[in-house]
Amino acid sequence: MGTFKYRRLCDVNFQHAYFDNGYCARPVVRPVSDLHIFPAAETDKLFRRHALRITSNRANSISIYGEVEKGADNLERLARPLNDTGKWVFIVTERNPSYRLLSDAPLTPAPATCLYLTNATGDAAAAADALHLTKGAGVVDWQQDLVSLHTAPTFQFVHNGPLDRTEALLKLKNSTAEREATRVVPSGNANQAVFDLQNAVSGLYTLWVKGGELQTFYYLNAGNTGNTPLAVIELYWNDPATDNYRWQNADGGLRNTAPTYETGFATRRSIWKYQIVFKHLNETDMLPLGILRGVVSELKISSSVAGETFNLEQETDNRQFIVTAQQPLDWQEGTQRIIGLDYKLNDDLKHRAPLPKPVPDSLRTDPQTNQLIASISLHL
Repeated sequence: MGTFKYRRLCDVNFQHAYFDNGYCARPVVRPVSDLHIFPAAETDKLFRRHALRITSNRANSISIYGEVEKGADNLERLARPLNDTGKWVFIVTERNPSYRLLSDAPLTPAPATCLYLTNATGDAAAAADALHLTKGAGVVDWQQDLVSLHTAPTFQFVHNGPLDRTEALLKLKNSTAEREATRVVPSGNANQAVFDLQNAVSGLYTLWVKGGELQTFYYLNAGNTGNTPLAVIELYWNDPATDNYRWQNADGGLRNTAPTYETGFATRRSIWKYQIVFKHLNETDMLPLGILRGVVSELKISSSVAGETFNLEQETDNRQFIVTAQQPLDWQEGTQRIIGLDYKLNDDLKHRAPLPKPVPDSLRTDPQTNQLIASISLHL
């Protein structure tokens, strides 16, 4: 039996500014990813036909390997070469339900939407160690990079006015492929264009009606995933990816160094609001009015980070205090920031640190200021 040689073609890494190590919540010997990254159905078939493999030796990342052989020019190429042009499609779902909330994502994202990430960014200047999959410079923009997601085997559009089947087209991004409407169904003064997508490839489609561009959506072929994914990734091995974004040369020879494609998530920022309640010693219920064991005074909260300030917003009966940050604060996993509480109880100075940090479930939007607020309860 012959010996098969596999070589790493490229890596896909997800970074996250919240975590101390920059990418995941659980840095263990056998990493447990916050994300699940796997090929779409058509890409999985392509991998099987061309002896390609996916492995992961770090949380929230994958490496793609291919079986290779050397040619007469002594360059390594895929043993089962791919077509001249094409793409791989990967699906990203969340194993850690807090992963998205720990980033700067909208609290209530629009339904049936996901991030669209690709190495066909049009960036021809990126260095080999800075190949990003987002429209911006490596960090997800939840407005620019978000697309509508469509998984049903048909797509329907209602046009107010007369419409011929040939006047409604779906055009696939980075392809010359076009799909005419399968049929047009009259409905009063309107017409409904119906597209059959059962045999369509996954990709970003734009609807054109009477020569005008109306809307764009990502079609994910049926059977790929049950839940709405966090993201879809398209990796092209030739055009339209710029030269420095490719893992093989135009002649099919593999690059000396496998490229790494990265996507970054900025950390959550919000106003931190501490709700402090003083209780009877060794009792769980709040003290009745006027029966506080001692008097609390000069209560204040401070941060170890320069420029971060808190203000006492409210005091109720000398037992309930609300202290609020005066500016949005970054969320961080570790102890880079120490929040401390100082107060006097019967003229005795008390100090507590570090105070607890907010958790994703505490987030809400203030209806008056439209700011994100994270409430933290502290019982003393």
